[in-house]
Amino acid sequence: MVQELVEAGSLSAGHARALIGIDQAEQLARTIVERGLNVREAEALAGQAANRRGRNEPSTRPKDPNVAELAAQLTRCLGLEVAIRAKRDGGMLTIRYSDLAQLDGLLSRLR
Repeated sequence: MVQELVEAGSLSAGHARALIGIDQAEQLARTIVERGLNVREAEALAGQAANRRGRNEPSTRPKDPNVAELAAQLTRCLGLEVAIRAKRDGGMLTIRYSDLAQLDGLLSRLR
């Protein structure tokens, strides 16, 4: 299915590379095409899927869908994986990058 999307021109080779080794590659490929994500955004989405798969312990409390949507919006906007952990008295925002070039790009955008 992913290969068919690449052959049809709906998905680039860069998008497809981001999906290698991901269990839900077909589902993520459809999401990438539907949302029109660029390669960095696709990499962030694939990273989130890989992180969810690696977690063995269940969450102690359900995530607020509004906070999850904000994290997804930031992920799309920055092209990097963003996680938000909200608490009653604040919270924590985490932005993952894989190399110094991504960090430099993020810093440029924030300046």
